[in-house]
Amino acid sequence: MEPNNLPQSAIARLNQAKQGASSADGRKFLFSGDFTARDLLLIKQAGFQPIGLVFGACVMQVGMNQLGYYQVGEVPTYSMAYQDAVGNAIMRLEQEAQILGADGVINIRSHISGFGEDSSGVFGSQGMIEVTFFGTAIRYNGDAQLKNARSAPFMTELNADGFCGLLRTGYIPTGLATGSTVYLSMAYSTGYGFQPFEEPNLTATLYRCRESCQSQAEQWARSHGSSGIVDFRIGLHMHPWESGNQGQGFFAVFALCLGTCVSQYNLPEATAFLAQGEKLVLPLNN
Repeated sequence: MEPNNLPQSAIARLNQAKQGASSADGRKFLFSGDFTARDLLLIKQAGFQPIGLVFGACVMQVGMNQLGYYQVGEVPTYSMAYQDAVGNAIMRLEQEAQILGADGVINIRSHISGFGEDSSGVFGSQGMIEVTFFGTAIRYNGDAQLKNARSAPFMTELNADGFCGLLRTGYIPTGLATGSTVYLSMAYSTGYGFQPFEEPNLTATLYRCRESCQSQAEQWARSHGSSGIVDFRIGLHMHPWESGNQGQGFFAVFALCLGTCVSQYNLPEATAFLAQGEKLVLPLNN
């Protein structure tokens, strides 16, 4: 599959949902969303309407012996495999939103697994990477153009509370920011002393991973025409490399970050309404 290609069954389902959303009789339209009743209340008060769930996925086979023979440093094949898997999943999520005619996707939930671990948590020589993203596509009822610099729907992991909070401050999400990398590092000492001591090689590797991930996330932000990243989270994990090599002190270090790109954008109608405070009643005719 190409990065932005969807199965024909998915395209057919989305086109059918789009036809229902544009029907003159709104009662025929059945939307779905991964949010609560409070989330529905907030986004409708802000001038948006939900139009359906969107999904993006990718399963990547890494292959054999990608760590090489004790080559300390970044493992490019593994790093690229994670970057491609995440990027493909995001592009497919984006394509589903575009087919539905959405202005954006909120409350995105991600699941990323793999990294070649066996049942004991030891890192192996091959692996399968699974990446999935779910979110709720929404459409703005006003006339403003809310697409990002790539003319694509905005995306965010923020729920309705966070999303409406951004609108109150004059910001809007533009897209997801992500980065991932895999390094192979060697411990300074494989023995155990009587006193605690720092492992400088492993500590330095964590810093390198963090810097690489943040640099990639900033590139995503620039591509969306963003001015910053919020809700930025980074995970760093160390795994022993192969059972037979543990005594030599080699570790595979995996890093992944994810956040929401934002840009200044004022929606007068939405911000004015939200500034009045929440109304905890949703009219039946709304």
